Amino acid sequence: MSRTTVLIFGTLDRLRGPLESALRANGYRALYAVADGVPLEQQIKTLQADVALKYTDVPARQALESLAGQCPRPSVPVVLFCAADIPDSTDSAEQLRTAVQAGVSPYVIEAPTPAVLRSLIEVAIENFRGLKALHGKLNEARQALADRRVIDDAKCLLMERDGLREADAYRRLRRLAMNRGQRMAHLARTLLNASGGGGVGTDFGG
Repeated sequence: MSRTTVLIFGTLDRLRGPLESALRANGYRALYAVADGVPLEQQIKTLQADVALKYTDVPARQALESLAGQCPRPSVPVVLFCAADIPDSTDSAEQLRTAVQAGVSPYVIEAPTPAVLRSLIEVAIENFRGLKALHGKLNEARQALADRRVIDDAKCLLMERDGLREADAYRRLRRLAMNRGQRMAHLARTLLNASGGGGVGTDFGG
């Protein structure tokens, strides 16, 4: 089983030693971001990191703003250790919510012990997986809704053009899709595009 690779970025030199020691004590592979001019997401992909971690002594709000500018949609979980808490305000709450939804786990904590660090990284990984699964389901639901709408539009077109009942229009679409080896939604979009171009064409007839 391969070791989890943790990319340490934006961390002051004096904080790197204890952090790297804690990571290695847990069996993690610790790497450092090597170039400030290279986007963080590019370095994550180049170094094949599983987690990105930053330990900073600036306030949380400033750290989150910096991270949002560097990598607004990270492809891996990000663990962010900050020096001070986010002030209680509407803007700060929204900023924190946006960061968490992007897969960032911010903590206000002194140098974490190896045991605490391992727990926080494991939680961040599980939370990120949950977010990815949720985003996937939301995208599927959006696509299913879009497909249903385009099929309904295509049914209406056939009903108006050929005087079909709704059930008959649906059966025609389904039959044509099966004959062509296409999804109904794809066929429906083709039909609507052809109609928008000035004619439906005989291929879509009875």
